[in-house]
Amino acid sequence: MQIDSHPVHVLMEEADPIRRSAAHLELGHRAITRDDLFAAVDHFREAAELDPTDERPRAALLDLEGVKTDRARTWRQTVSAWLWRTEK
Repeated sequence: MQIDSHPVHVLMEEADPIRRSAAHLELGHRAITRDDLFAAVDHFREAAELDPTDERPRAALLDLEGVKTDRARTWRQTVSAWLWRTEK
C-alpha cells in the first residue's frame, strides 16, 4: 500500500506535526509560483507553528516580506507617475 505524499493529502491524513509542517512548506512554495503571496504567508506561518525547530518557514516569511515591500514600492511609484502624468 503506497501512501500518497501530495501535500494536501498529508494535511488531511497525517497527525505528525513535522510531516504537516513540511506539507505546509511545500504548499507555500507552490503558492509563490502561482503568485499567491497571501496563501504562501498562511502556509509558511502554519509550518513555522507546527515545527518551531525548522528555520525554513521563517526564512521564507522574511523573503516574502521583502517581496511585498518591493511590490508595494513599485505600485506606489506607478500610481504616482500615473497621477503626475494625468494632472498636467
